[in-house]
Amino acid sequence: MTISSISSTVKGAKIWLIDITDDVDLVFSLLGEMRCRVSLALAFTVRSLSIADCKDLVEAKADLTIADGRGYTPLHNAVRFRNVEAVRFLLQNGARQGLRDKLGNTSLHVIPLYADETTLQLCQELGEDAAYLQKKNRAGLQVLQRLEAWALTAVNGGPYKPVLDWIQLQKQEHPFLAEKGKDGKKRIRSDRFQVSTHSTHVVVREQERTVHVVEPEFTPLCHVVYVGLPRFIPFSLQLPALQRWAGGLGVKVWAICEDSVDPGLMKDEDPKAFTSDLALIVEGLLPSLPEKFVLVDSSWGPGTSLVWKFKERLQGAMIINTHLFKAPDFDDTEAAWKIKTRMAQLGDLFERREMENILKVLPDFMYPTGGADGVEATKKTYAAAVSSASEKFWKLSALQPSWNFNHLTPILSSQSEWHMDSLPVVLACSDQAPLVVVGESMQRLNHLMPGSKLEFIPSSKWSWQLEGEDIWDETARLLQPLLPAGVDVHSYPQPIYACKEHKKVHVIAPDSSPSAHVLYLGLPRFIPFALQLPALKHWAKVLRVKIWAITEDSIDSEKLKPGASASEFQDELTNLVSALLPVLGERFILVDSTWGSGTFLAWWLRDRLSGALIFNVHLFMAPDFEGTEPAKKIKNRMAKLGEFFENKDMDSIMGVLPDFMYPTGGADGVEATKQAYAAAVSSASEKFWKLSALQPSWNFNHLTPILSSQSEWQMDSLPVVLACSDQAPLVVVGESMQRLNHLMPGSKLEFIPSSKWSWQLEGEEVLESVTELLDSLLPTHLSDKHMGKRSLPLLGQQVIIPPSIDGDEHDPFCRSCDRTCRADQPLCPVQ
Repeated sequence: MTISSISSTVKGAKIWLIDITDDVDLVFSLLGEMRCRVSLALAFTVRSLSIADCKDLVEAKADLTIADGRGYTPLHNAVRFRNVEAVRFLLQNGARQGLRDKLGNTSLHVIPLYADETTLQLCQELGEDAAYLQKKNRAGLQVLQRLEAWALTAVNGGPYKPVLDWIQLQKQEHPFLAEKGKDGKKRIRSDRFQVSTHSTHVVVREQERTVHVVEPEFTPLCHVVYVGLPRFIPFSLQLPALQRWAGGLGVKVWAICEDSVDPGLMKDEDPKAFTSDLALIVEGLLPSLPEKFVLVDSSWGPGTSLVWKFKERLQGAMIINTHLFKAPDFDDTEAAWKIKTRMAQLGDLFERREMENILKVLPDFMYPTGGADGVEATKKTYAAAVSSASEKFWKLSALQPSWNFNHLTPILSSQSEWHMDSLPVVLACSDQAPLVVVGESMQRLNHLMPGSKLEFIPSSKWSWQLEGEDIWDETARLLQPLLPAGVDVHSYPQPIYACKEHKKVHVIAPDSSPSAHVLYLGLPRFIPFALQLPALKHWAKVLRVKIWAITEDSIDSEKLKPGASASEFQDELTNLVSALLPVLGERFILVDSTWGSGTFLAWWLRDRLSGALIFNVHLFMAPDFEGTEPAKKIKNRMAKLGEFFENKDMDSIMGVLPDFMYPTGGADGVEATKQAYAAAVSSASEKFWKLSALQPSWNFNHLTPILSSQSEWQMDSLPVVLACSDQAPLVVVGESMQRLNHLMPGSKLEFIPSSKWSWQLEGEEVLESVTELLDSLLPTHLSDKHMGKRSLPLLGQQVIIPPSIDGDEHDPFCRSCDRTCRADQPLCPVQ
């Protein structure tokens, strides 16, 4: 084989002419390399305005899909460098608009947004096919949403009409673009805990530094050190978000802000002088912090290196919108010069305190939540806040932009190697932040910290603290996985004395103060308590509720026998609950998971309840249903199910089990649940088997007359959630829950998604859904400062004095009773 070289007409590049003899693989390898070089040349050529060079390279078979390390194709780069002619040429020659970069951005997503004709031309060229305007990137940001949010405030805080008019035209011609999808995200309950705020001080370099503390008036779930130096946002405008974190997540926040630092250190010749000072502030807090804490860096960069410094003490870290962490060759580009000039100009505005111009540029850094009116309201709030800001705020705002540009990259690039398993790190990037300044900085940080998770704050431009409650909730959601899953929980059986008999309930309690007491009626027919317990432990752990669970072992199932009156079982339950009332507090929540047998207690306990959650009541039938053919079939079915459990016929029981549970995990998941079920019932008590044998027919015969005879339910009685599995049998469960909804005006009928009936057997996602329903009933603004100080009950004008206790500490009893109950003092029936 011989090889000779000739000169190419494309940019003078050398192309090898190969005389093929035998090595075909080598030929294709060389051709592939040649084409790759031609394609790379195209990727760089589109940055210029030379369309002729682009044509030469395309004729030389350049690959229009080739991408660089960030996933940018030639079309992406042509758009980024605002080369309209090159964009048009590439589209005409088959460039694919649907190709995405590493962040899921199409070419439309990366349009640099300037209020000029070029931006409009790029929108028109790339938006000709309206389908691309609907595309979303990894952050969930839709192209049209990005363009519209920018255009609303693009000109000194006001609209850029040419692009807004073009967007409106697209929506008129393509109505689907105006449709908004549902937001399925759970809202953070910011009012869960009462929150207090105070200041403390640490001494650094012989100076007293102020640190603000925002904490729930409840045992904190976790401690968070928050570095709040987001350039020109004073702490007073950051505080509401931190209060929301404390009130919703139960975290204690130690906030380092402009009043904590020495801004003058940003002028120091040593670029690390300021970051070293920050580290000393955190070190001053360490004696007040637990062994492990979470670091949240919202400094836009100066505090990011603290994650390395305190890595051994952290259980997790969240870094928000680090900017100007630049690529090695970036400083030599024209874009770098523009950004550097922009940073200096921003610093000058704060140096001279030019409020009019500061307010004009403010919309560049915040999403227009609430449209034009919302922007104006935020401007007024901002102006009021900075008018009372400290001198340190103004100095920091003047110095930080240029400090970031000059020093952040070398500081972060010099950090020690980050190991994949170091600790959980969330990199939170506003989805509409400037791509070059923030987006690419966060990508670089993502590469610098292997194992970190790049997440996006939707509908946020940069200054998330100014963008409203929904954005604060988004940051709380991102912070949540870094926190402990909940508090420690303990569970134990508790003997009580009721109906002149010893009974047993099960208590599941958090190790901290409880947020509420829950009376749980756990008699869902054939699910033994052992399979209900994991769900209750989850509630106690996550919601911090103390649960008093009545189970199959708490009751006398003989009261359900045929021939017994319905009132016998009702009396059994009411006497049992009566014995628990002294420990349930003045107000508690009822959770009825009896499939109907215990639902009447919502009426009986109405004056003591703060809320009720009722699951899957079944066989609450219409007046004319009993004589119908479906009724006969259902009655026979209930009798048959009872026989399976009476005879302990495991083959038949396992055969019908899937009728009552959603196939979570597919066939394998069903088999795994069957095995867990078989193991649980093999060790279940005789009371479980009797209850499972008798309850189906008892419900069919007695439930409808019991519920139909209840007194009128007042609309404003109390919050009631009726939780109905979305795939439960319609006649047996769905219609029963609808009837109950009508019987209890003001109750809220909610559906448990992907659930058939037995929610306790259906996995984590179903458990999260029902946990959310219970969460909606919990009290708000909790404080444990006065817990445990219950007032004595009153009867008319007489105070009922609790009985005195005699005996030694190992065997106490009430002086006013005959020791028959042998109950612990808190559960003494005399009280």
